[in-house]
Amino acid sequence: DLDGAKAKEAQQTDLIIQITKESGLKVQTGGGIRTMGQVRNLLDGGIDRVIVGSLAVREPEVVRSFLWEFGGARLTLALDVRLDKNGIPMAATEGWTAGGDASLWDILDFYTGDDLQSILCTDIGRDGMLTGPNLGIYKEIIKRYPKLELQASGGVAELSDLTDVQEIGCDAVIIGKALYEGRFTLS
Repeated sequence: DLDGAKAKEAQQTDLIIQITKESGLKVQTGGGIRTMGQVRNLLDGGIDRVIVGSLAVREPEVVRSFLWEFGGARLTLALDVRLDKNGIPMAATEGWTAGGDASLWDILDFYTGDDLQSILCTDIGRDGMLTGPNLGIYKEIIKRYPKLELQASGGVAELSDLTDVQEIGCDAVIIGKALYEGRFTLS
């Protein structure tokens, strides 16, 4: 829900629930998720997983309560990172316009023990650039947090990128621009 992410409040909930019901697919959605009621509404509407992004960085105690209420199998933390001058992944929020005070490692350490099971990590510097995924950061996440399900995001340009991400142990990958530009198809 990009409209929701920009508005800081979910905007397309009804449409996303309708897509879920009509398609029969497992759907993961996020964008503008700020309250327990929004999470509950999406899950009750048939959504498989709700993505929480900026709130997980800005208000971790609130997101911790989501994990306690709904369980880690129903939530994915979306952590968008920008590498600092030392190569440390620093969290960005608000559509990548804010943040930078906490590292990815600080955030993940905070949620350790809270039933966190799934994260979606986007390397901002590669998103939409078609330069290949940041395998280094994904390897480090897997090394530090081997029990987390990791969804890689940012940079996928060709089918070999999918193989590379799979070979290092990522559980899923987000593909956007490469499909949009016809670099390959779903089949």
